[in-house]
Amino acid sequence: LISDRAGSGKSWMLKSFTNLLKKHHLIKWTTYVDLKQFINDFKGTKDDVEFANFIADKILKSRNNFEAEIFKKLYKNGKVCILFDGFDEIAPNYAEFVSKLAQNFQQNGGNQLWIATRDYFEVDLMEKLKLNVAYSLDEMTEYDGIDLIAKSWLLMDLQKDNNEPKSKKEFDKFIKSSPKYENYWKKARKIIKKAEISRNNSVGLPQMFKMIAVGFKDEKNVDDLQGIKIYAKFIDI
Repeated sequence: LISDRAGSGKSWMLKSFTNLLKKHHLIKWTTYVDLKQFINDFKGTKDDVEFANFIADKILKSRNNFEAEIFKKLYKNGKVCILFDGFDEIAPNYAEFVSKLAQNFQQNGGNQLWIATRDYFEVDLMEKLKLNVAYSLDEMTEYDGIDLIAKSWLLMDLQKDNNEPKSKKEFDKFIKSSPKYENYWKKARKIIKKAEISRNNSVGLPQMFKMIAVGFKDEKNVDDLQGIKIYAKFIDI
C-alpha cells in the first residue's frame, strides 16, 4: 500500500515503478491499472469475484482466450504484478468492491499487488488487507525538481545525438564535465519560480517538474513567462 496526500507524486511514481518492473522482471506479467477508468466494469459485479478472472475479463479485456489463459497461468504460478492507482478516486461507490477484490488476491509465492491511495483511506485498507505497514513518499523538494529537470534536459541532448549513457555512473560523470548543466539548472529554477501557483495542489510538484522537463527545454524567453502562459503550455503537454 502506498498512501500519501494529494499531489505527492503517487501516480507518477507508480507509473515509473511499473516500467522498472517490466524492465527487470521480464518473466512477470506487469500491469498498471488506473482504477477510475474501469468504473463501468465494477458495476453489477459480484463481490466474491475471482481475482484473475476479473483482471483478465474486465481490465485486460483479452482479445482471445489464449492471452487470458496465459495470464491466469502466470497468476497461478506467482508471476503477476498488478498496480492499482487512484483507489481514493473511485470511493466511496466502488471502494468496497475493489477492497474485496484485493482481499481475494493470492500471492502464490510471487504475485504482487500494489495499491496507491490518499492517506485518509490508509487505516481502513490496512485493516481490510491485513497489512502491517503502508509506504509513503519522501517529499520531493524544489531542489530535487530543478535537479531532475536539468538532468532530463542533458539526457535529451545525449539521446538526440544517439549518445545515451549506459549507466547512471556514466551519466553522473558526464554531468560533472558538462557546462550545460549549470545553465539548465538556472533556467529550470526560473521557470519553477514562475510556476509558484502550482503549490495549491492543483498540480502536484512531481507532476509539475516532469511537465517542465518535457515541455520547456526549448523555451527561449523564460523571463517573459507568466503563470497563465505556463499553465496554457501545461495543457498543451
